[in-house]
Amino acid sequence: MQYVDELEAKVKQGGFFEKLIEDQLLNNPHRLTFVVSGDANYAAEQAQLEADKLARSQAKLTSEDQAKIYDDGLVLQKLQDQKESLAVLPTLTMADVPPKTEVFPLTEKTFGGSTAGFIAKQPTNGLTYVRGALTLPDFPKDLLPYLPLYASALTWMGTTKRDREKYALEVARYTGGIDVSPSVVVNPNGTAKTYSENNNCSIIRSDFNKGSLDVFFSAVSLNGNIPRAIELLEDTLRNPSYADRDHLRNLIAREASSLSNSVADAGHNLAMKFAAAQLTAPMALSEQLSGMTQVEFMEQVAAQTDLDDVIAKLVQIHEAVIVNSTGRSSNTLRLLVTAEDVSVETEGLLHSLAGPFSSQATVSSISPSSTAALSPNNINNNNNNNKTYFGLPVQVNFSSKAIRTVPLAHPDSVLLQIAARLMTNSFLHKEIREKNGAYGGGASAGGDGVFSFYSYRDPSSLKTVSVYDEAVHWFLRKGAFSDHEIDEAKLAVFGRIDAPVSPSDRGLTRFKFGITDEQRQQRRDVLRAATRADLVRSVEQHLATGADAQAQTQAQEQAQASVVLGTKPSDEFAAELKEKGWTVR
Repeated sequence: MQYVDELEAKVKQGGFFEKLIEDQLLNNPHRLTFVVSGDANYAAEQAQLEADKLARSQAKLTSEDQAKIYDDGLVLQKLQDQKESLAVLPTLTMADVPPKTEVFPLTEKTFGGSTAGFIAKQPTNGLTYVRGALTLPDFPKDLLPYLPLYASALTWMGTTKRDREKYALEVARYTGGIDVSPSVVVNPNGTAKTYSENNNCSIIRSDFNKGSLDVFFSAVSLNGNIPRAIELLEDTLRNPSYADRDHLRNLIAREASSLSNSVADAGHNLAMKFAAAQLTAPMALSEQLSGMTQVEFMEQVAAQTDLDDVIAKLVQIHEAVIVNSTGRSSNTLRLLVTAEDVSVETEGLLHSLAGPFSSQATVSSISPSSTAALSPNNINNNNNNNKTYFGLPVQVNFSSKAIRTVPLAHPDSVLLQIAARLMTNSFLHKEIREKNGAYGGGASAGGDGVFSFYSYRDPSSLKTVSVYDEAVHWFLRKGAFSDHEIDEAKLAVFGRIDAPVSPSDRGLTRFKFGITDEQRQQRRDVLRAATRADLVRSVEQHLATGADAQAQTQAQEQAQASVVLGTKPSDEFAAELKEKGWTVR
């Protein structure tokens, strides 16, 4: 306590911390300035160093050394091709999986006279969570790239009522955080179409042009602070301020830097998004908001010296999202409140929050997919751009291949999830990681109607793209997976859908994506009952191409796309890629 007392006494005298900062930081001559600058020739120099090192090593090898390396390679290949006996390991079985899905009851509620919503009563330990989704069916196409920046600025810049310091202080004092973000919701009930039929094999592809562009917002606070939290949330949404241009410029630089860093950290996600964007309108829209298109766009915005145009765009977005939502547009709002109990006071505040919005959605049509639709005519969706190579200043490569399949509500969607896990565990891991030397890779199938292959930190990314086709061939022709492996794949899928859900997030699946408890149970029933024959049929119908497909149509050929994010190619390599049908960017 002695030191605490001394510190308090010095602080009371005034100027203590100011003098400490001045002496120890501002006027301290003992400092080191370290400047890091980029080298345009760095990648080429590193490649040359590696080539020279390899040449020196090869020059030292005798014929006996070369023979030993070759023999060791054969031994390694034999070990890689061996099947491991996994049956000896302790594991769960399908008998351990409960047959019924866990249901989280929601109470339907109308706020503000016409805004559809839910109340979820959960053990939240004295916290109230308020979430909203504003659906924008007529959002201007030219403003789309600016929408993520607009959402970030709402919680970064302060408001016209509170400068950014006061805003940040009150948010920290009265809430656990306020968040705003745009998102694209794919219609889970997209219609599946049969394009052709040959030899009793239907080629099924889905119509995925229906979905919704939403702006999600949320706030969490202690029950006693909920009035201040909702008032802060309303102020955040209605009264944005762009007066502090330096702070806005810092935000733009931060967002651009974060996006650029994501290429090296998680380039496979960006590759998957760009590949999927070639196949469906909602995924193309999503890619513009959070994919490589957004990375390139924010780099251009960060390079601008004059922010007048950017601010003008943000003002236009606010008019389209909020101002025009108050009684004069087709924008619709829906709300979800999660708490142990929702007081009459809280309900009144939510009525006030929702009141100015003109919501045409009813409680019975609260599924986001029912409130908006997207069309390929609304966005830059190019189904013919099937192979794209991004040349980037990175030393690691990422790849993906996407195939359009079926909507989430289709029973084959679950079968493809099992197939993705089987391919990953029993084929792709060995081929991509062990043989090709990538850090990892695999396959995934989600609710967006796209089956994706991917690899990350991959030195052989172009070779890996061909491995994706081999995976389908292996699945159909080799049949090299056992009943035990099928059960392991099922259990892995169950592990994801049955993962514990925190009380604050219960009911979000229905609120955000419009997926009902009945649909979740139907998917569970299909997953439990899936057989080897079901899996082979689903892969043959939705993923097979060329020799593996019993029927082939132009629509099927256009339903896939490949993407590589890699080191910037030389002119010679770029020409070679173009000859093979790749678009180089």
